[in-house]
Amino acid sequence: MRSIWVVFFLKAMPLILLAATRSYSQVSWSINTLGGYNFASASRVIDKNDLLLSFDGEFEYNYEQENREASFLIRVKPELYGIHNNLKTLKLKAKGNYFQKEENFNWGINLTRQHNIYDSKDINLYYDIFILNAEASLFIIYNTPFTINLGYAYQTAKDAFEQNLDLLFLDSKLFTRFGYFKMGYGLYLERFDVVYEQHKSFDYKNTNNGWRIGPQILLAYLRNWTVRFEYRFLIHDSPLTQSFSYDQWLRLLAGKFIFDNLSAFVLVDYYSRNYKLKMSAADILPLLYSPIDQENNLYLKVEYDLSEMFSVYIRSGYSKENFFVNDLSYSGWTVLLGLSVGN
Repeated sequence: MRSIWVVFFLKAMPLILLAATRSYSQVSWSINTLGGYNFASASRVIDKNDLLLSFDGEFEYNYEQENREASFLIRVKPELYGIHNNLKTLKLKAKGNYFQKEENFNWGINLTRQHNIYDSKDINLYYDIFILNAEASLFIIYNTPFTINLGYAYQTAKDAFEQNLDLLFLDSKLFTRFGYFKMGYGLYLERFDVVYEQHKSFDYKNTNNGWRIGPQILLAYLRNWTVRFEYRFLIHDSPLTQSFSYDQWLRLLAGKFIFDNLSAFVLVDYYSRNYKLKMSAADILPLLYSPIDQENNLYLKVEYDLSEMFSVYIRSGYSKENFFVNDLSYSGWTVLLGLSVGN
């Protein structure tokens, strides 16, 4: 199934890029360098306070032509968590989007590919993430669009093992507006399959599959402040879990331009799960559901624009990334000073 989608996109992408050459196009880029201190928290990967160095580079190509849009993005983000901990991470991301506006509905296709590497004394872990989805917005009722997002995602993780996660998902929302407020509410449905194998003995193989389903809401406010809040509550059902097992996912972004060249933003990104297991966690941990996005964040960012291309900022907060294998994680509070360059 994966190979069919990959071949389809590789054949379609040159046509998208060719169309882009015949219409209005724009190239944007940014480089962010960060340096500061990481205060280690409850973690089995980072266990000492140490320096943190980070680089984040992004390149994006956009085009517009009357009622259609397309974009292509590449992002590179290496990080070094000090000398004593010696944790090194590298995150590579490529994303392509195509969007078409019709008379009574809009539709689009999106593809994301991400490769993450985590290297330390405790882990040498590789993630490959592939997401393909099609979206549509229907305008059946005036000022109340209904969106449907149907997709396929694949995640593979490798260390002294290999775990593959396949999932099909349906994300639907109905949107309404009240002045400067925008509200979305709907249903999220997901079917997942997990396969776990040991590298040293590939005759050992175990599987798990199940469903995640539940309501979701979105609230947004755009005026003097920018506020966006999203929440999902999903019931989890699989052969390894009992009722009532569930996941929760929350994201909050709030910000304001204090002056023309001074802004402050708060980000909260949180995922938790409460599973009632049919056997001990040590026996089934690699087979439990692991989300595509592993990071939890809580931080404040204050940024000052030196010019149209240069800005400096301070970012402070808490970050945690969970790994499903052996219950490993890395986390800590950070205080960072950053420099951003871009158009």
